[in-house]
Amino acid sequence: MLKRTISIGSRSHLSTRDEQLIIRREKDDDEVSIPIEDIGLLEIDTMQATSSAALFVKLLENGSTTIFCDQSHHPVGLLIPLSGNSIHALRLRQQVDSSLPSRKRSWQEIIKCKIRNQADVLLELGANDLSVRRRIQKVLSNDSTNQEGVTAAAYWKLMLAPFQTTRDPEGPYPNNVLNYGYAVVRACVARSLVASGLHPALGIKHSNRGNAFALADDLMEPYRPFLDLHLFPKLLEWDSDGGLTPAMKREILQILVVDTYWPEGRRPLLNAIQLSAASMAQVFSGEREVPMFPAICA
Repeated sequence: MLKRTISIGSRSHLSTRDEQLIIRREKDDDEVSIPIEDIGLLEIDTMQATSSAALFVKLLENGSTTIFCDQSHHPVGLLIPLSGNSIHALRLRQQVDSSLPSRKRSWQEIIKCKIRNQADVLLELGANDLSVRRRIQKVLSNDSTNQEGVTAAAYWKLMLAPFQTTRDPEGPYPNNVLNYGYAVVRACVARSLVASGLHPALGIKHSNRGNAFALADDLMEPYRPFLDLHLFPKLLEWDSDGGLTPAMKREILQILVVDTYWPEGRRPLLNAIQLSAASMAQVFSGEREVPMFPAICA
C-alpha cells in the first residue's frame, strides 16, 4: 500500500486517539482524523504546531518518518525508527561485514544508474543528452575515475542555463528548491533503509563521521534526477524571489507519487525507494551482486 504524505503548515495541535492522527486546527477548531498506519511521511512546517509525545511514539512504531522544518521552510531534522525489521541485528552484522569489492561494485551501479537517469531527464526536456549518456560505460568500480563529478558539471550546465546559475547548495534560486526536494527524498530513503533492517549511518561511499545518513545519501543518488524532471517545468514558472511557499512545497511533495519504470512495470517513487532499500539489504546478505534502481518513465 502506498503510504500517505501529510504536511502541517498552520497553527495546529497534533495528538493521537484510537490509532489515529488527530489534527486540530486553531483557526477554525476543525478536527481531522487520519489512520496512523496510512502515514509514511509527516512534515511539520510551522513553528506554531504542538504535539504529544504519544503521537511520535505511535508514528515511530508504525515506521513513519517525521520531518521538521525551520522558519525558512527547509528541513532541519527528522525522526526515524531505531528498529524497523525483525532481523535488524543480523542485517546490521551483514552490513558491517560487507566486503570492499562488494561496496565498490554497488557504488559503480549506483553511479551508472544516476547518470542514465540524468541522460533521460535531458532527453525528456529536449536537451542534448549525448555528452552525459556516453559517460555511463566509463564508470568503473567505485567510480574510480569520478565520472559522477564530470557528468554533474555537464548535466547542471545544461539544466541550469535558463537560470544563469550553477548547482550550489548555498547558491541562489532554484538551488533552495532543489535542496528541499532532495531532503524529502533523503528522508524517505532513510526510512526505507531502516525498514529493511539496515543502519543509514553506515555508508558504502559517503563516510563523513558526522553524517548520520551516509547510506541514505548513497542510495538516493539515482533518485535525484526524478526530482529534477518533476520540478524543472515548475521552476521556470515560480517566483525566484519569494522563497518556498506552501503551494511550492505541496508540489514538491508530489515527487513521492511520480511513476518510476521497472522491468515488470511502473511503480510510484516511494514504493521504488522501498525496493531499492530491500535490494541493498540483499547485497549485504550476499543474495545480490548490486542494488536495483528504476529508470525514468518516458
